[in-house]
Amino acid sequence: MWRSYLTFAGMFYRWKQILHFFTSNSRHGTHSPFVYELAEKVIYAKQKNAEGNTPTKHTVKHRLIADIAAFYTLQLQHTITEPSMDKACYIPIDKTSAEAVEELQHRFFMVFLDDIHRNTANEAVWDAICRSDAVLVSIDMFHFGIVCYRPGQRKENFKLRFPFWRH
Repeated sequence: MWRSYLTFAGMFYRWKQILHFFTSNSRHGTHSPFVYELAEKVIYAKQKNAEGNTPTKHTVKHRLIADIAAFYTLQLQHTITEPSMDKACYIPIDKTSAEAVEELQHRFFMVFLDDIHRNTANEAVWDAICRSDAVLVSIDMFHFGIVCYRPGQRKENFKLRFPFWRH
């Protein structure tokens, strides 16, 4: 019984991934110069696979997060103990709340949230973050989300394709 449930859950997750791919944008369709530049110069930039092996989703995801942080010369940290606007924070979404992320966006330049579509509880937190008037910029990359506070920018939620082809 559990095996069939896990198979169904895995299939449902893949279905959500396919749906996200077809309903999301690439760099075109973003109406924010900030997000367009991020997509053009980092997310969809051509990368060389120095190791010569086939990257997994996790290595692509972690390399992409590191590349985004490097693009803005941010120190990437996995804890929230030393906040600074020249740092980015990477945390699991199931270990936080929408209210906590609203606070963190003012303490870090970027907040990366892992596995925003892994289950319904994670999706509920992500949806609350996106609906919040306090969050100005949210970027849904399917495997992770980005929250960024940009004073002067109007509130907008972006949905970009995860570059699974990126090496």
